[in-house]
Amino acid sequence: MAIGKNESHDFCVYEVENNDTARNLLWTEKTTSNVIFSIGWNPLKEEFCLCGIKTILFCVLDNRQIIRPKINNITKQYYDYTAVNYCPDGVCITSTTDGVLIFWNFYEPIREVTICSGAIQTMNYCSFNDTIYTGDNTGCIILLNRITFQKTKIIQFASLVKSIAINDNNGDFLVGLKNGKIT
Repeated sequence: MAIGKNESHDFCVYEVENNDTARNLLWTEKTTSNVIFSIGWNPLKEEFCLCGIKTILFCVLDNRQIIRPKINNITKQYYDYTAVNYCPDGVCITSTTDGVLIFWNFYEPIREVTICSGAIQTMNYCSFNDTIYTGDNTGCIILLNRITFQKTKIIQFASLVKSIAINDNNGDFLVGLKNGKIT
């Protein structure tokens, strides 16, 4: 499967053939003017989540058809979502511009944790230490233990954190900063 946008900025899922070329359009979803920031695949089953400005969609692949269930708690659609990641057990984590992490069991929110006062710019999960790494709008990385929901460390950088790449074998990570540096 390949995910992308077409000329009208609609979200699209394509079937990919052996030569890595997207061929058949399986599904399209109008996102109007809302920007999609992140897409995550569940490691346990054929489902994915995409999120962005006032947008969160949970989708299931069923016999090559896309099914999009309704979100029971409609207020969650009014967040501006910045990132989505799945944990190895299938729990989905989304981050928001309000500094909130939302944990989901598919499309049911199961917990909200406020970790900062501003926007979470980026987020990644490390199964080695069961830790969520987030970059906020003040240039900090905040590490949050996924089991206790406690902050374990805050690291300050000289610029905004735009991306976090984690080595899942040992917890080492690289940080991409807005000023162009990689630390």
